[in-house]
Amino acid sequence: MKWPLPLVLLALSACDDGQTHMSVTGQVSGGVPVYAAPMLDAAKRDFFGGGAGTGGGSMGGGTGGGTFGDLDGVVMRGRAPSVVAVTVTRSDPVAGLTLRSQIGAEYGELDASLPEGLGILTDPMRVTMWQRALRVQLTAGQRLGLGHGWRGDYAAGFGWVQFAADGHFRSALIDLRSDSTGGVPYAVFAAGVIPPRGPQVTAGLLIYSGARAEFRLGLAQNF
Repeated sequence: MKWPLPLVLLALSACDDGQTHMSVTGQVSGGVPVYAAPMLDAAKRDFFGGGAGTGGGSMGGGTGGGTFGDLDGVVMRGRAPSVVAVTVTRSDPVAGLTLRSQIGAEYGELDASLPEGLGILTDPMRVTMWQRALRVQLTAGQRLGLGHGWRGDYAAGFGWVQFAADGHFRSALIDLRSDSTGGVPYAVFAAGVIPPRGPQVTAGLLIYSGARAEFRLGLAQNF
C-alpha cells in the first residue's frame, strides 16, 4: 500500500504541460497529530513492557477532546503543535481541474502536559515530541479569482505519510525517552487564499485511518 501513490506522482511528472514549484510552509495544528498516539503507545511499551502498548506506529482508538485530543484514556493539554514543511508540487490541468501531486519533508513538535499521568503512573507528567516525516499527496481542485489580484484555491484528495518520532516523558518519578515509527494513509481537504504578493494562507483537514483528524492552518511561500 505504500508504493502506488509515489508511482502515480512519478507518472504525472512526465507530463509536458504541467508546472512544478517548491514551497516552504509553517503551520500550527489542531486535533490529533499523526505521531501522538504511536508515541504514547511506545512510551507505555518501553516503561511497562511489551503488553502495555502496541508501539510501532499503531494509531490506536479514543475520542477527541481538549486542545489536541484525549488518546486512549490519556489526557493531553498544551499549546497547538507546530509543523514546518518543504514541499515540491507538480500541477497538471485535467478535465477542468488542477491535479496536484506533492512530495514533502516536514518537521513537527508537540509540547504538552499529561495532568492525569500515563497508565498506572497518575502523577502529572510533561511530554515533548519531535517528528520527522515524508508525505506524498495527490489532490484535485480549482483556483478562483477573488478580485484585485487575489485568488482562492480549494482541493481534495488522499495521501500517505511515513513518520519517525521521538518523545521525552518527565515527572517526579520518571525521566523516559521513547521513539516510534509508522506510516498511514489519509484523506485531505485543503483551501487557501493567495494574495498578489507574499505568502499565501493555507488551511487543511487531514483525516487519518482510525478516524483521527488533524486541522492545519499556516502560511506558505512558493519559489
